[in-house]
Amino acid sequence: MIFKLIFEYLHKSKKNLLIITCSAITLYFVISWVGIPDCDALLNTESVWLLISLFAVALSTLMITLRWQIFLGFWGLFPSRLKIFSFLSWLSFAALLLPKELVEFFGRTWWLKKRYSFDYFSCASSILTDRFMDVIVLGMMFFPAICFMVFDFSLLAALLCLGVCVIVGGVILLFSGPKTLTLLYICLHWLSLRLIRLRNKQVPDQEQAAVTFVSRTKLLSAYLITVVKFLLIDVCYWSFSQSLDLKINFWVFFLIVPVIQLFFLFSFTAGGAGFIEAGWYVVLTSLNISETDIATYLVAQRIFFTILLGIIACFVSALSLILGIIIANRSTE
Repeated sequence: MIFKLIFEYLHKSKKNLLIITCSAITLYFVISWVGIPDCDALLNTESVWLLISLFAVALSTLMITLRWQIFLGFWGLFPSRLKIFSFLSWLSFAALLLPKELVEFFGRTWWLKKRYSFDYFSCASSILTDRFMDVIVLGMMFFPAICFMVFDFSLLAALLCLGVCVIVGGVILLFSGPKTLTLLYICLHWLSLRLIRLRNKQVPDQEQAAVTFVSRTKLLSAYLITVVKFLLIDVCYWSFSQSLDLKINFWVFFLIVPVIQLFFLFSFTAGGAGFIEAGWYVVLTSLNISETDIATYLVAQRIFFTILLGIIACFVSALSLILGIIIANRSTE
């Protein structure tokens, strides 16, 4: 399924192929600028830390699954958790090879319409809401990171500031979130109808679906799940740095990784090529990490995460297939 999705994506527009080509060129120049990695360090990584990274990535994908399941429920769709987990695992793998935001939006929409005949605008609303939650949490985490990196806050002060920002963000979302989501859906629906009329097409009846009641507790749960997701991503990055023997404090990593995530979130190249490398270079240089170690970390990270997400996607797909066969056999008995 994922290969068919990639094929359709590449043939949808010549611009997509151009973006991928530009991404490869950008990645090449960034690696050339940073320097040649230490091959011995790549071969001597510690497997225990790599396993911790593996579990952290799998759990962070599970958090994304739980969050999107909550948002789909707001629009009256309740697919199984395992199916979402399997699909998002493959989508995360594809996002390392293709532009992340375009792949996620096109891929998720294609999957919902293909499997559940979900109307396009409800698809778009659920996806944008899911991405909007990332922006909110990263915005809460970005201010303490800047205070630590630019204004020389102490580590303890920056962590306390982070805790306050996360709590304040949760309180604001709890009271204003339901109205914001409803307003978002109304704006998207109005804009989509305008675009359809501009193209002189008839408005289909199935596009008139309205958002269901937005539960405050579920919205707060999605917020907390997002915080946990980014914590797990921090664990993954930090564990991987430990496998390469980079001496960086975990809580320092916890503060700086949101900066990298913002680079990735707003990147338009394949896998965030160039954006992530530039972000890591700036952040790790500020921590007095040598350029050779930075180059080793960046190259190893690209290789490792591509293989890692491929393994997770294959494992979850196989598990989903086996469970499907078992359930089918039981139903026929």
